[in-house]
Amino acid sequence: MRLVDVYRKNKSRYSKYIIMIKCGYFYEIYGEDAYIINKIFGYKVKNVGGMDRAGFPINSYNKVINRLNRIHINYYIIGGDKVKFKDNNYDKYMGCVYER
Repeated sequence: MRLVDVYRKNKSRYSKYIIMIKCGYFYEIYGEDAYIINKIFGYKVKNVGGMDRAGFPINSYNKVINRLNRIHINYYIIGGDKVKFKDNNYDKYMGCVYER
């Protein structure tokens, strides 16, 4: 199964979460989630195989997770942690994405 397919399958279950997939020495984020990560961290978004993608190296993991926790955005790391905030700000940041 391709990573994009893994993303889509999990995104359908966790629509208000940033879905992250560990791939070697990087974490990859796809679709609209890539633009949220771009808005928060400035990571570049690239279109690969018809799907928008952003990513960050594993040595930035703590920085990314700490910031997502601080601003209360739900996230799910495939094969790892799933964090859900009662006051999830996912939609707030998604709104910023559509303003671009």
